[in-house]
Amino acid sequence: AELAHVAEVASPSDWLLHRAPDGVVVEVGCGAGLTSGRLRRKDRRLLVGDLSLRAVLTAARRSHGVPVVLDAHALPLRERSVDAVLA
Repeated sequence: AELAHVAEVASPSDWLLHRAPDGVVVEVGCGAGLTSGRLRRKDRRLLVGDLSLRAVLTAARRSHGVPVVLDAHALPLRERSVDAVLA
């Protein structure tokens, strides 16, 4: 219900910006980094991941995140190593 309300008055990305935790956040399928660029905060370490090297490098420049080439079907993450995964 809350997300539906936000979709009426703002974008889901705006909702996400206020809900994503501090700490280590991974954006899977980051593309050109439009969302990851908005997720940048001093209390958050961002990993930007995509199958495309070009995409992760672009997203990393936008967000100052750590670029990771990855497959969403086999994330290279240890259990409990991140605070949130966004896709």
